[in-house]
Amino acid sequence: MNRSILVTFLSFAAACGGGSSMSGSSTPIVDPIPMIEARPEPAADPVVVAEPAPSEPPAAPAAPDPATVKAELLATETTAYDRAKPVFEKHCAGCHSKGQKGAKAKPLGHLDITTYPFGGHHATEVGTTVRTALGIGGGKPTMPKGKAGAVAGDELALVAAWADAFDAAHAGGAHEGRVPGHDHPGPAAPTATKPAQPKPTQPKPAAAIRIQIAVTRAGFEPKNVDVPRGKPVILRFERQIERTCGTEVVMVVDGKKIVKDLPLNTPVELALTFRTAGVVKYSCAMDMIRGTITVQ
Repeated sequence: MNRSILVTFLSFAAACGGGSSMSGSSTPIVDPIPMIEARPEPAADPVVVAEPAPSEPPAAPAAPDPATVKAELLATETTAYDRAKPVFEKHCAGCHSKGQKGAKAKPLGHLDITTYPFGGHHATEVGTTVRTALGIGGGKPTMPKGKAGAVAGDELALVAAWADAFDAAHAGGAHEGRVPGHDHPGPAAPTATKPAQPKPTQPKPAAAIRIQIAVTRAGFEPKNVDVPRGKPVILRFERQIERTCGTEVVMVVDGKKIVKDLPLNTPVELALTFRTAGVVKYSCAMDMIRGTITVQ
């Protein structure tokens, strides 16, 4: 009987144990937070800042070749002259070019434009000479002869451009070897062996007293002037306005009547010597404006 009880108990225990094994195999146990093994990050390579290479000083520019500079200056001058040449031929050749009617020895000696480069005493200073004669840069023109101020506008601009190019070439040494400017020839050496005899001295004439008289809207200014008796006097009249009756001056000096036209902005000089003391009256031709000269 005890044997039966033991067998029964073992059977029951086996049955219970088998149930637990099946239950465990059918439902696995899962970890709610899986463990992840941390791996170290690879170290970054250090940043290396490259230092700039030392800069080299810029190379000095090569000095210009003097011969090339002179050649360029001459080329610029020649081009400017070719453009201005018709102006010279039109306004200047009559007196300064050989074979022309007015080309006398004296004007040709000062400036000869027959060929280029120009000749004459003013050849190397011709830029300044031409500017002054034509009134370039200010001043009153004095040329062309008999037509002062005729070179104007585009013609004057062409001559001015040539004068600038000429002066630049001259200053840059491009005219080396030319005759120096204003080289007037001196007197010839005396050939006589005898010593020169001194010339008898003569008293120098007294310097003339110059008096300026303008014609303005107020008439003659000044209206009254004083002059010494028996000494040379130059009365210099200049009409400065267009509309006036003072287009000429009339006076009687020592019984002689004098009449002189007074062109606009053109000085007119009267060289006189008053022999008699007193008052000399002068006026315009219509006797509308008057003045007096007191001779003392």
